[in-house]
Amino acid sequence: MLSIIAAITYTVGTRPYGYLGLGDVSVLVFFSWLSVAGTYYLQTHSFNNVMMLSATACGLLATEVLNINNLRDIDIDRANGKNTLAVQLWPQRARVYHVLLLSSAVLCPVHPVQSAQSVGLAVLTGDPAAGLSCPACTTRPNASRHETDAGAHGQGGAANPLAVRHRRGTQLKTDDFANRANKGI
Repeated sequence: MLSIIAAITYTVGTRPYGYLGLGDVSVLVFFSWLSVAGTYYLQTHSFNNVMMLSATACGLLATEVLNINNLRDIDIDRANGKNTLAVQLWPQRARVYHVLLLSSAVLCPVHPVQSAQSVGLAVLTGDPAAGLSCPACTTRPNASRHETDAGAHGQGGAANPLAVRHRRGTQLKTDDFANRANKGI
């Protein structure tokens, strides 16, 4: 809901914040901490400093795109009363700001990509050992992880990595798209 309100008030209303030089801050917040770190939290139910730095790097790069567009339009924006950060900084300092955005993004750590890839691999293959663990299996000390259900979804005995069965016999559902992709549809 907050994202929708921010998108509307960026250019609409009596005092749109995009015309006050606050668009850069908004892009950083919504394209980094809320989107990247928020998605990470939804998948892992945790936050960590490294992920927040990586999210910040994504937001800095998105802010850089906004800044380069504002640099291009600096004369038009000034003539129309659109007081973007680039207009406030003037061209020379806006270029320095652009270099600072890029160098700051590069300096943020990017090694959480490996963790994100393992989470994605676990979701795609249905193998929690690839990055995710099932809370239902980890609550009992002697519970095994998962086993692949051979012959699931009419595969004629062939192992289907998308059909995961708990040893207790309950079936974990996978989405229809993943099942179709596995069947080659």
